[in-house]
Amino acid sequence: MTRRVLIIHDSLTVRIDLLAAFDEAGFEAEAVASLKEARKAISQEPTGLVVLDLDLPDGSGIRFLQELRSALLTAMIPAILLSSLHTVEDEIRGLVAGADATISKPYDRERLLLTASELLARGDSASGMPAHSALLLVVEGRGHQDLRPLLEAEGYQVICAPNGRAGLEAARRAWPQLIIIDGSLPDLLPPLLVQQLRLDPGLHRTPCLLFADHVGADAEIHALSVGADGFLRSKLDPSLLLARIRALLRFRPVFSREIRRHFAAPRRLLAVMPPSPKALELEEVLAGEGIELTRCHTPPQLIADPGQLSCILLDGALPDACAWIRAQKAGPAAGIPLLLLADDAEAALEAMRSGAEDWVRRDRGTLVIQARVRALLRRRQFEDESRRMGQELHLRDMEAARQKAARQLAESRAELTHERAARELAESRAAFLSELERKNAELTRSNQELSQFAYVASHDLKTPLQAIDLLASWLEEDLEPVMEDTSRKQLGLLRSRVARMRGLLDSLLHYSRAGRREERLEVVDLDELLGEVIELLGPPPGMKIERDGELPTLVTFRTPLFQVFTNLLANAMKHHDRDSGNIVVSAQEGDEAIEFAVSDDGPGIPPEFAERVFQMFQTLKPRDELETDGMGLALVQKIVHLQGGRVWLESRGGRGACFRFSWPKESQA
Repeated sequence: MTRRVLIIHDSLTVRIDLLAAFDEAGFEAEAVASLKEARKAISQEPTGLVVLDLDLPDGSGIRFLQELRSALLTAMIPAILLSSLHTVEDEIRGLVAGADATISKPYDRERLLLTASELLARGDSASGMPAHSALLLVVEGRGHQDLRPLLEAEGYQVICAPNGRAGLEAARRAWPQLIIIDGSLPDLLPPLLVQQLRLDPGLHRTPCLLFADHVGADAEIHALSVGADGFLRSKLDPSLLLARIRALLRFRPVFSREIRRHFAAPRRLLAVMPPSPKALELEEVLAGEGIELTRCHTPPQLIADPGQLSCILLDGALPDACAWIRAQKAGPAAGIPLLLLADDAEAALEAMRSGAEDWVRRDRGTLVIQARVRALLRRRQFEDESRRMGQELHLRDMEAARQKAARQLAESRAELTHERAARELAESRAAFLSELERKNAELTRSNQELSQFAYVASHDLKTPLQAIDLLASWLEEDLEPVMEDTSRKQLGLLRSRVARMRGLLDSLLHYSRAGRREERLEVVDLDELLGEVIELLGPPPGMKIERDGELPTLVTFRTPLFQVFTNLLANAMKHHDRDSGNIVVSAQEGDEAIEFAVSDDGPGIPPEFAERVFQMFQTLKPRDELETDGMGLALVQKIVHLQGGRVWLESRGGRGACFRFSWPKESQA
């Protein structure tokens, strides 16, 4: 058997620790984290031992063990189950499912390695063939056909017995997966052998196939009625025989080694009776059925190992026999079937009332007593099976309840997580809305303060400027006859600075109020709007403003768009360095916006000033050379941004400049 160990555990720490432990001990180890990976690993390489956790991410370790035990190629692989809660219930569940040993966590490395070594050694000594091959028992008869070469060529392990009694003994010792019985045994009738196999607790579910020739229909019917699983003719095609064997093995019952060991344990009968020829004869007869008989002369006060007893045969003529029976209701032999040898019905009735399961007259023959013992053993076998099936059903119900509880817990956790997430989302949304409301209030207050400041700047600051301008004009009129040229020039400079200051205040007021006026959407014909702008500006005779194609019609706010075109055209005319020039207005329609362009043939703007020109109070020439407040393009940028568009400058570095801006086709009210 290979010493390859497959570790199946979802914890990376445990996998690393077990890999190190098995590597140090000289094993070839592989670790996987899921049952899907485990199935793949087992299918690719022979595996000598499986160490797996009880609970895995994609399934239960119990169900995986059952899956291994139900498959022909993996049924004989030893398995160690790691359990977090080491209880008797966990151990029974694991052993019933097919585990060879259960070890609780946190595990002891030395104990785990020792258990693994024992299981691998047991597998090595069980056979010299691969552990995954099924073991077949062939009970040979007179003139039998040698089936060993045929079966071994198919990969089966084969053991042969020369007669029925030897076959029964070999079956109890080796516990094969299938028994093939020749139809002409030298010592037993094949149906009788099948019947004895069916009465054995460890073999009663093992498939039996009778292989005979020249047998009548009655014999075939009788063999099948006593428990045979199939009946074939000796001269049958070998391929059909192999197919029948594969079919029987496919549906054979699979037990764990612990349960198999329990069923296959030798049955022991305690005979409490004085020595006699009948006792010796009975011992010989029962031995032929694999029943070990232990005799004692008086009712023992204590049975050293009552758990290994299968039945008690008690001579009712012994003193205090019935009292001893009554004591066994709570004693060490309680629950063990008891058969009483009695002289008459009255003694049998008293023994039955005291707790005996059955009775037989002492003068009846040995075969009758043997039949009664066999019936008691069969009933106990059925009781054991019923109890085991009840335990399995109980464990299945508990497993189903556990899985249901786990699902409900997962659903509850998911629901709680969803509720918690919804609550946190609602709290976050409420906090966000509260913060948004606070910010809006602050913004409203800031806008009100800005509006108030703009009003103060427009009214309170312009009033003294008007007074200064008025006083300067009075001085200029009164001193006109005697004023020198220098004084006249300084007064003119004073009045120009006052006018500039007044213009700055007006521009600042317009900038602060941009976008605050309540407008209504209307259909705007841009050709008509541009005509109104040109008429308002009144360009000099040498300055031409032209359209490059027809301009579109929009549903938008009229006043902001009018202000943008006014500022851009005024800016182009104001900064032109010649008496004559050309200004061209064009439009290009996009999917969601119109891109407008206002280009001129003026002196141009260097590329490094492409961003600076949109800042407040920024001019490219000294104000003494060109009187301007530096707010026109800043106001254009603010209006365009408020409408959801953008504005930029295209400069070639030489003459001419082109201002472009995008404007939505349909503005939002």
